[in-house]
Amino acid sequence: LCAICLDTVRPEMVQCVNGHLFCSDCRGELEICPTCRDSFSDNNPSGIITQMVGALPPRCRHKNCGRYIKRNDNVHQDYCGFRPTQCKCKDCEWKGCSQDLLEHV
Repeated sequence: LCAICLDTVRPEMVQCVNGHLFCSDCRGELEICPTCRDSFSDNNPSGIITQMVGALPPRCRHKNCGRYIKRNDNVHQDYCGFRPTQCKCKDCEWKGCSQDLLEHV
């Protein structure tokens, strides 16, 4: 798990000098590891770790979904109830999860 987002580490990952793993996007502008307060490593994670993480099913990218999906499962992600959407009614500025749209209307 990524020590920042607490989700399955995505294949493009980084690690600190003590081996804590992070999604490269989560690391962002951080200068030190938030877990151990040590520096990030310039080395790539080992091939074994990369293969193991690559074999794990990813979670849906939509916040609060948490569902594990097959790699490149665009069907679920395109129709996920947690995908962000907005009301199409004229002059309405409502935005939220697609599963809440009917309740809004």
